[in-house]
Amino acid sequence: MIEAVSDFGTVFFDEAIFMYASAIMSSYVILAVLSGLEMRSYFRKNSYVDYRQILVSPHAPSVSILAPAYNEESTIIENVRSLLSLHYSNFEVIIINDGSKDRSLETLVEYYQLGRVDFALNVRMPTKRLRGIYKSKNAAYSRLTVVDKDNGGKSDALNMGINVSSKDLILCIDVDCIGEQDAILRMVKPFM
Repeated sequence: MIEAVSDFGTVFFDEAIFMYASAIMSSYVILAVLSGLEMRSYFRKNSYVDYRQILVSPHAPSVSILAPAYNEESTIIENVRSLLSLHYSNFEVIIINDGSKDRSLETLVEYYQLGRVDFALNVRMPTKRLRGIYKSKNAAYSRLTVVDKDNGGKSDALNMGINVSSKDLILCIDVDCIGEQDAILRMVKPFM
């Protein structure tokens, strides 16, 4: 009798696990099919988009790229170069040095020929103390603005970037992210 109950429990448990696994697998298959259909629809809609028209359009919205940086000395130059090389006509790159303890700010100042500037700050969000705002003396880096502030964390750094930004749209990324060259073009398409 005990063996019969034990066998019944084992069979019931095995079948319950099988049913659960089958349900999970079925949901994955359904999601894969729906994703495939949606991707096909997306590619069909976007096959006629000429992103070069957005690139030269005077109606394309301007974009502020906000990138907080904390102790990024070893990679900061390459990361900023990557952000400055994005294909778009009207954008600015705002690097927010969030109280780095290494030489991140000094490295940026030296490489990009930055100088401290007076800046009319539009305080929309409270943040930690601003130490300074830097712009390049070299016209090749005119899109670059570097903000130095006391450490307050990533959200505080982004709030400072919002206070400094002057463009229509805001794109918040990590400074060490590398995007595709046409990432901004694809991002602004729904706003046009």
